[in-house]
Amino acid sequence: MLGKGCKFAKPYFRLSLLFSPPWKFNQENAKEEFRHVIYDAAADPSLIQQELTAIDRNYFVKVLNLRDDITPPRTQNLARELDAVRVEVLTTAQAAATQKQSQDLRQNVEYYLRSTSKADLNPDAIARDFGPLLAYPEVGFDILGQRLGQFDRPTLEQLLSQRQDLNHEESGEIINQLESTRDRVLSQGQESHNLLQGQAQRLRQKVSDYLRDTHKEELSPEGIQRDFKTLFDDPEAGATALRNRLSQFDRDTLVQLLSQCQDLSEEQVNQVLDQVESVRDTVVQAPRKLAGKAKEQYDHTTQALADYLRKTNLEELNPEGIQRDLATLFHDPKAGSHALQERLSHVDRETLVKLLSQRDDLTEEQVNQTIDQVQSALRNIIKAPRRLT
Repeated sequence: MLGKGCKFAKPYFRLSLLFSPPWKFNQENAKEEFRHVIYDAAADPSLIQQELTAIDRNYFVKVLNLRDDITPPRTQNLARELDAVRVEVLTTAQAAATQKQSQDLRQNVEYYLRSTSKADLNPDAIARDFGPLLAYPEVGFDILGQRLGQFDRPTLEQLLSQRQDLNHEESGEIINQLESTRDRVLSQGQESHNLLQGQAQRLRQKVSDYLRDTHKEELSPEGIQRDFKTLFDDPEAGATALRNRLSQFDRDTLVQLLSQCQDLSEEQVNQVLDQVESVRDTVVQAPRKLAGKAKEQYDHTTQALADYLRKTNLEELNPEGIQRDLATLFHDPKAGSHALQERLSHVDRETLVKLLSQRDDLTEEQVNQTIDQVQSALRNIIKAPRRLT
């Protein structure tokens, strides 16, 4: 089959759960080994964070249930143990991602102030170029405030002082514009935060009302799947916004909400919880439609990749050449590593199959080999976990 293989975004530790021998889970160091499996210190921590945020205990249950050598009670216990490790690693990855993004932002701002021509350091150009550099719509307002707080006036003065083509008065005017742009990004972040908080509160109230008012006989797997798909899904919301909104519905929270239902047995409560978690995970992991600037950037990326794959000679489509050429093709210091990671993360195997289908000089084996090499190069560029399967 053309382009056969796992997609780029599948959890990269699934195979270790499916094929590790049962005795391995009983070892005292099993948790530490699993921690090593799901955390790759050389990978971009944001990608690890995305992978681990998209799953929960229910995911481990589903994967372990595919095995016939582990009993159901042992599956439940293992799932709890593995999820506890996941939560620990997720906390580590989140902290590392926050630190890395802050460092990346500092480097991007330094590059912008050092390399931008004097003519482009005018109010309109600063608003156009500097604002997007600072904006991180997917992070909370507190983190955004901490991240932008490093660019106070003394810091901006120090960074601009490295230039030799600005006098004191010109630097002062530019810094005023930089501060104005920074403050506008913070203000927009506050507005976005308030909007998201309101949406999350309204959704929580809807879920609470549904669980309180729905009759016991209507809480069937089919009914829950249908109703919660309607409650949870929002085609207009981006993947990060939707993930953040639904993250409030962890199992403990759902247990609290279900406590309103006095006529459910413990077994029925657990069945409802499993169904709701399943819908939540399905909605969160469903591909989200790109829109606006994100779609424009993605289209630009895929077009550049399509041109490269169509025009490059067969003998140049080797691992070293692909790695070198793609690193050059997607090098964009002004965009920053986070933006590049987001852009390239949407290029999955299916996309590459479509792009390579434009060539008629490659065998099926060569197509699959080239796809493997391109995916490896993309993972290296954005520092994806090496244990992707």
